Amino acid sequence: MHTLTKTQKAKVKPTGLIEIKGNSKMKLKTAKKYNFPLTFNFVKRALNDFPIENILDREVDEYREKYVEQLLASIQTEANDAYHRGIERYQKLGKTFKAEFFPKVTEVEIGKLKSDEDINRELDVGHATDIFVNYDEQCFQPVYCIKTPGKDEWTIVNGQHTAGSTAAIVEGGFMTIDGKKVASKNWKKFKILVIYIETHDRSKAREAFALLNGEMSKRIDVFDKWKQHYLSVRLDQSANPIYKHTFNLIQILKQYNCTPLPVDHDDVGEPGAITHLAGVESLAPTADYSKATFVFKTRDEFWNNLAVDNAELGFYGTLFDFAQAENIDMNSNDWNQFLVDLHATVQGVYRNMTNLKSNATKAFKQYRFEQFTDKAGKGSGFTLSLYFAYQAYIKLGGNFIIKGLKDLHVHKGVDALQYLETTQITQINTHASTSNQLVKRTIQVPKKAK
Repeated sequence: MHTLTKTQKAKVKPTGLIEIKGNSKMKLKTAKKYNFPLTFNFVKRALNDFPIENILDREVDEYREKYVEQLLASIQTEANDAYHRGIERYQKLGKTFKAEFFPKVTEVEIGKLKSDEDINRELDVGHATDIFVNYDEQCFQPVYCIKTPGKDEWTIVNGQHTAGSTAAIVEGGFMTIDGKKVASKNWKKFKILVIYIETHDRSKAREAFALLNGEMSKRIDVFDKWKQHYLSVRLDQSANPIYKHTFNLIQILKQYNCTPLPVDHDDVGEPGAITHLAGVESLAPTADYSKATFVFKTRDEFWNNLAVDNAELGFYGTLFDFAQAENIDMNSNDWNQFLVDLHATVQGVYRNMTNLKSNATKAFKQYRFEQFTDKAGKGSGFTLSLYFAYQAYIKLGGNFIIKGLKDLHVHKGVDALQYLETTQITQINTHASTSNQLVKRTIQVPKKAK
């Protein structure tokens, strides 16, 4: 078998991937400046001033591997008080563990396995079906069982979905052994890998299920999934379309100076750091990356010196949706000028995206309660922050019209903006024309009963 050299592997890339080319900086060509009263203060960071430890920044074949000896050393550090207390407790109790009590491994006919639903969860048919339709025998996970001593009885503790989906594969005639198809009628005789302990004690089974399904499991979050997907493409040249999709999202982030990080990373507050990865996924549920590109291209232009705020994703994503729905030319000078002035409004009236969201939420609750007796203040979705920015832009004399946004939250002549804090209303009124002045309204929203 021919083996690729490291240089050759670097040249082999799965198709359908986004590559970063040229200067990623967005250069706005704006229309001739009309007399908008606020100016956006651009603050550009030097990328080397705030270096982030990019966990995903690897060369092809650059694996981060550690022997167990190194892992042990990490546990046994002097600073790990919990480890040393554990040592003292075991010594004080004279505690030892019996190697013969470790779970054993064997193969068991799939028809002999049964799932006790008082121990396991009830079968999630959708989850089992997902495993079936995406079946990968190399990713098969052993089924964990309790074996009744002296009997050929096997109770599944963990893995009923794996067992069920594998049975469906074999019974459907899709399994072979050494090239020979396993007869569908013999599916019950097909053997799968089982890890088991022998005991009459069903409480041990319940304990094992709890340990395997949460109590002793380290939670897998979105970043862990992204890391697996990205490095499978980057290091292993995987052609899995789901992995390639994640790879492309990360390439867009990288192009516009953003770095995905786990939520507990030391650099989460640094410029360009982003932890809201599920939100990124929502911008591109398919291979259409136009919305995601717009979101991060725009935020890189205006908030390049800040960590990514989750509010930005909804703000820019919703703005993109409105522009698409109204067939707005997003490459025009008028659009670019609008973006500059809209951000000048956010910066001048609300200071930043975080304050915009909190101020808008508070004002909207008052508006909904007084105008519609809605105590929850819901019903606006992702348009809320965008509306409060856009409507303030209009009040300040902005002339770029988005029909679906203008006056969206005006009821019987009362604008939701009127419930903003005095500071924001004063800032708007200072620059607004006489006809666009806001009259502040205040209402006390009853607190929810505990």
